[in-house]
Amino acid sequence: MPAARPKIKLKVIKVTDCDMMLVAGTDEVTLDSGLLPIAAQGSCWNSVDMDAAEVWGRFDDRLRVREKLVFRAIDRACGRVFSSQ
Repeated sequence: MPAARPKIKLKVIKVTDCDMMLVAGTDEVTLDSGLLPIAAQGSCWNSVDMDAAEVWGRFDDRLRVREKLVFRAIDRACGRVFSSQ
């Protein structure tokens, strides 16, 4: 499973066909995939299209979730959020 560990910064152009990507560090990514859990210490920026997302950390920019979107004890969520729920 691709993951950004705490204190690691990941910057990629685009990730596709990924079942699950765990964000524990800082990710700046364009992502179209299955499941996106963002850990409490994690943060994610850029354009994200997911089947399901569970956000504990920070999210900035555009998040589109096709099925299930859950926000937990987050410290910040900014930008545009779209969900079919």
